[in-house]
Amino acid sequence: MYIFRAVLRIQLKMFDDALQDLAHAEFLSEESDDTIYSTRAQCFYAMGQYDSALREIGAAIEISENHWNHYFYRGLIRYRLNDTEGCHEDIKKVQEHKGPSGSIDHLMSLLDRQRRFAELVD
Repeated sequence: MYIFRAVLRIQLKMFDDALQDLAHAEFLSEESDDTIYSTRAQCFYAMGQYDSALREIGAAIEISENHWNHYFYRGLIRYRLNDTEGCHEDIKKVQEHKGPSGSIDHLMSLLDRQRRFAELVD
């Protein structure tokens, strides 16, 4: 229940409340839950706290390394941190774990846009 409410609160930009819900969910959980970490990563991402988001999604991947969506979110975070190589690595992971092609296309378009912008600036 707390995780679902946290997701709604993230969408409503009620970030502190969402983080509180996730803390409650973690306290009540009998074992580490990758969903809590990935949702917290999404909250930090929405807040623009990319280093914190990277830490949380890394914890989610440690718990469950077979979820393509964890690598998708990490790719987005790495893109925001200007880690192009890391973003490419995550695109490969999304492909390995059979993520939807739309997710892969989205990350590729971000990287392409970044490359074109760099060419304009140079």
